[in-house]
Amino acid sequence: KKETLRKVLKKLRPERKETKRGAQRLQERRREVAEKAAGETERVTALFRDIREQLEALEKRLLSDISREEEKVSLQLHDLIQELEIKKDELSRKIRHIEELCNMADPLTVLQERESHGAELYGAADNEGGREREDSLFPLLPVFLPWRKGKNTQMNRDRLQERHDIKVPAVGDVDLISETLLTGLAAIVTGVKGRWIYGQEATDLLLDINMAGNRVSVSGDRKSASYSLRELHYPQSPERFQNREQTLSSRSFPSGRHYWEVEGNESGNWRVGVAYPSIERGGGLSLIGNNNKSWALYRWADDRYFVGHDCEWTYLQHVSSCRRIRISLDYEAGRLSFYELSEPIKRLHTFTAKFTEPLHAAFCVGRNDSCVRIIS
Repeated sequence: KKETLRKVLKKLRPERKETKRGAQRLQERRREVAEKAAGETERVTALFRDIREQLEALEKRLLSDISREEEKVSLQLHDLIQELEIKKDELSRKIRHIEELCNMADPLTVLQERESHGAELYGAADNEGGREREDSLFPLLPVFLPWRKGKNTQMNRDRLQERHDIKVPAVGDVDLISETLLTGLAAIVTGVKGRWIYGQEATDLLLDINMAGNRVSVSGDRKSASYSLRELHYPQSPERFQNREQTLSSRSFPSGRHYWEVEGNESGNWRVGVAYPSIERGGGLSLIGNNNKSWALYRWADDRYFVGHDCEWTYLQHVSSCRRIRISLDYEAGRLSFYELSEPIKRLHTFTAKFTEPLHAAFCVGRNDSCVRIIS
């Protein structure tokens, strides 16, 4: 019986060990899920904080525009009201004078007044009735009654200006304010969509001239790399690529979600992607995409695309229609995506990997006057 128990014990011990390892793996997975959830929580919180800030800024701008327009129109209306008040007082003076003449018993005095003030006092009698009342009241209507949008608004304003030479200011343009609002909201949504899908734009991305191969000409702003027909004889450096027409970015991405955009020329062969700083600097396997430390999109001059990692290249069934490429990196999720910035934007390929080192943006320019430029 003891022998049987020993056999059972011998069987149970490795099973216990394996169970323990399984529990440890699950604990590790649990920690990964917790870290992922914490990261997503922080990301969503930051996103909504940014949305609120942008909405508040848009609200302040719109309210400021409305307030400024109100103040401008109010001042114009104040001047117009003052003008109409003066005209009203003048009309009241004329009415009182005419009433006094009507009450005079001496016809001679009335005739003398007509001779001296005829045009001023008796001109109104030529337009007796409805026209006279309309002309007296019409200037007041647009000030105290709201304008109706459309053809009648302009017609009334034109009639008023024609008859009384009074320019009535238009009230704030509601359509313009609505357009500003919708444009602002659309910009916020576009920005949020871009950051959520592609990450934060790497606006400070520059080429590292100390890594550039001797056939790579780097522009003065360090944004462009092109193939040089002659060797440039850069200073020797352990970081420099030997006999390889490529270079990396000066900054790296050790974490986070980022994207940058590049544009290649039409006639050349070029590669773009990412690479670890430990990538080999010489030899046949040092080209990006030809080793396990880099991932690349390869564009041939005949508008064909290939994607490669560790010397495994895949032809993409897509004919290039645009030379602009967006590269999106989600370090923690282990995703590297390439998008062609055509209309609409086309996702070309997504690599999945577990990144173990910081990643640099990588650029390779083949012969045939190849050139790649960072446009972020």
